[in-house]
Amino acid sequence: KNFQRFVNGARRMCLPEPSYELFMRSLQLVLRNNMHLLPPAPEVKTGLGEDGEVTIAEIEGGSKLYVRPMLMGSGQQLGLHPSPQISLL
Repeated sequence: KNFQRFVNGARRMCLPEPSYELFMRSLQLVLRNNMHLLPPAPEVKTGLGEDGEVTIAEIEGGSKLYVRPMLMGSGQQLGLHPSPQISLL
């Protein structure tokens, strides 16, 4: 869903659409290289429901992480033209 929203934005801005593989690899690379800056993950406690199924009882602590990839057009033209190149930031 996030990738599709990113592609839709690229289309609206007349920018080349990055592939799904490039999008995911870039996110993985950014997260891996900045792991020391990431907030701690929440602690997930599980339990058994009345029917014997494993359920998530509660989630405690931790923080949420918001990652916002950005697509920027680049090239040597000046003016309002579709950009022939992109940078995925």
